[in-house]
Amino acid sequence: LAERDDYLYCIFTSLFRDGMEKLFAIYDLAAWIIIGFAVLIGLIIIVNTTQTNLLEQCKELCVLRTLGFSHRAVSGKLFLQSLFYFVFSCIIGTPLGVVFAQTALRQLATKEQEYPFASGIAECLLTAGLVFGYILLSHLISSRSMKKWNIVEIVKEKE
Repeated sequence: LAERDDYLYCIFTSLFRDGMEKLFAIYDLAAWIIIGFAVLIGLIIIVNTTQTNLLEQCKELCVLRTLGFSHRAVSGKLFLQSLFYFVFSCIIGTPLGVVFAQTALRQLATKEQEYPFASGIAECLLTAGLVFGYILLSHLISSRSMKKWNIVEIVKEKE
């Protein structure tokens, strides 16, 4: 074909496709690594925040325990508080996150390349489910650490 005058060029689509799949497989691995780190950092932040909030309320919670509230009741009250924060943050954070993501993707776009925004309900539910899992896990960790408190010493302490 190269000898003909009307021949311009030839593309072997199967070779081109294989090459592109190998290239994108490398990007896929990098994306999974970044996602893994993001999930880990999110979990650490939520656990740290929950532990900090628990330590700030330590004396009040110990007073409740000395008044006869069970560990389960105090833990349940803390979990309801976390759920309230979760619902409130979903109501405010989801629309703000969508606006922020769309703005960031528009800023990254060039004439040759645009980045689509994954705006489906499945993505929002996945994110909310992940955050709920963070909250549940951090509550379990905090609940275990609360069992180790010396209630008598904490209540006796003067501020």
